[in-house]
Amino acid sequence: GRFMTFAAVSVSLAGILSSCSSKNQVAMEPEEKPDQWVEKFTITETRSGLPVWVLNAGTAQVFNKKKKVLLDDIEIQFMDPSKGKKNLSKDALETAKRIQTKNALLSAPKGEVETDTHDLTAWGGVQIRSQDGTELFTEKLSFSAARQKIYSDSPVRIVRGDSIVIGEGLESSPDLEDVKIFHHKA
Repeated sequence: GRFMTFAAVSVSLAGILSSCSSKNQVAMEPEEKPDQWVEKFTITETRSGLPVWVLNAGTAQVFNKKKKVLLDDIEIQFMDPSKGKKNLSKDALETAKRIQTKNALLSAPKGEVETDTHDLTAWGGVQIRSQDGTELFTEKLSFSAARQKIYSDSPVRIVRGDSIVIGEGLESSPDLEDVKIFHHKA
């Protein structure tokens, strides 16, 4: 199963995880006020008790009715999902968490997470650095929690060793192992 745990300084966010399946996407009104304002915000998504990704943000504005959290100063650590085993004992689970590998680190100045789907959009100069040193640079990208893929319609630049690939639009695994660029430029 998948779980989402919110850890925040002195704020209970239990109310934002309702399971309504509405897909209406309504733009936030500039004058709308958040239900909660959180500093040092962390979300950990797990499968079978092991982290799949860990999102840290400097600040978060929680909008309960919109099922959205607006984020500033984002870092997401994508973990290696292949190490996830089912039905681990408590001790085995703690050991697995300690030895779990980080596959990639995403950083961005701004972002938004949908609390019902756990999908994420980051913008304002997004960078991903994978464990092997490959780097992706783009203005905006999205992460689908259900598909465990990142997407972008923006111009992208991927640097892998001495190789630089430039294009527009991509689909990739978060660790940048399986990258498809839609329109190559160079």
